[in-house]
Amino acid sequence: MQFSAAFILALFALLQNVVQGRFLSQTAADDCGKGFTNLNSGSKKYFESLESALWNHPSRKEQFGICEKELKCWFTYMVTTKCGDLPSQADKRRQKLSALCQDPEVKWLPIWKEFSEEEFEWFKRNYPNDAKDLFETTDFREAASTALELNKKEMLCMTLFSIDDGCVDSMYVRLSKKKE
Repeated sequence: MQFSAAFILALFALLQNVVQGRFLSQTAADDCGKGFTNLNSGSKKYFESLESALWNHPSRKEQFGICEKELKCWFTYMVTTKCGDLPSQADKRRQKLSALCQDPEVKWLPIWKEFSEEEFEWFKRNYPNDAKDLFETTDFREAASTALELNKKEMLCMTLFSIDDGCVDSMYVRLSKKKE
């Protein structure tokens, strides 16, 4: 059974408005690094550049705004933890990653395959969407899980670009120039 994008967005909005207590209350600054409002202006500008750079699928453009709270939380967590001190791999993957992330026809799996083993483990241990808490490292948040499910490709791209951009050492996403 397939659900329409409108149904999924309505369900997500309902979850955000109905779910109380433990799940949504854990988006406090302590779970999100030092809080988005406390990031420097360059990091905030980088975050703003993510929407036009990565949220380009016609059915998901509006989800950047709908999921903004969770996107900011994950982004802030990455920045304030220095992306787990993961090394940039921009030299070897920026061109391919830019092409994959900007093509609205590409699904999330090719992006997932660009993660190194170390990046994969770090993401799985730190992104708060593991209800079973297999790694016992982060609390589960329904809103974070839903945001990832609805924007998986874009969030994986956001994660890799943040790592490859020195864990956000500029004011914009560094995409590869398109070849003519």
